[in-house]
Amino acid sequence: MTRELCDAFDDRAEGVAYIIDAVRDAAPGIPLYAVDLEGRLVRLDGSKADILTLAATNWIAEARVLASRQPDCLLMDIGSTTTDLIPILGGKLAAQGKRDIERLARGELIYTGALRTPVAAIVSQIPMRGVLCRIAAEYFAISADIYLALGRLKPEDYTCATPDGGEKTREGAFERLARVVCEDSKNLTAGELHAMAAYIAEKQIQQITEGMFQVLSRIENGLRLHVVPVGDRRLPGGDLRKTAEPYAV
Repeated sequence: MTRELCDAFDDRAEGVAYIIDAVRDAAPGIPLYAVDLEGRLVRLDGSKADILTLAATNWIAEARVLASRQPDCLLMDIGSTTTDLIPILGGKLAAQGKRDIERLARGELIYTGALRTPVAAIVSQIPMRGVLCRIAAEYFAISADIYLALGRLKPEDYTCATPDGGEKTREGAFERLARVVCEDSKNLTAGELHAMAAYIAEKQIQQITEGMFQVLSRIENGLRLHVVPVGDRRLPGGDLRKTAEPYAV
């Protein structure tokens, strides 16, 4: 359960109800269950349920699966928009927050991701020609442009819309990044634009690292926990496989 916060809905309850109805329409006649904020499977059989206990619980589902394989670790899931940082101790979830507002406050949910995060949500200024240059707080470029410019993202993996409706190419990414400092790409060198992208990427890593330290500092010997990145890995032929491999902090 995710995307219920989309601004197409008046509130979260409407979003959850819409998603449930969509699943029912797609798979009629099949018993439907949802994971709630306590990690329980709740049968959706038409009886009244506290619908907000089902909101944004996708992180609980994947964390419980990981807990059965890695009983002591920090789950790190970097998506297109957000990053989940979930401590797992003794095979159980040790997150302090459950609702998103609680998770944001405790560092367990960082609103930064690999595709759709606006550059202005990552940095407020950028080194440019020997000085720190403030940036335009406009929807000119997103994190997908950063990693496309750096060659870390393939055009086919740029799966969201571009801010300007332009091409999903390195040149298109450079054009969008140049606008962040209110310039045209033809007036900046490729080296300057690449350096800009690299700086923003490092600042995004810093955002996530700060969240990790916030979470791990609450745990005795927390810095000894392995970090397990969970995400999609594209296999030959285009298939996707969910991965979960441990790394030391």
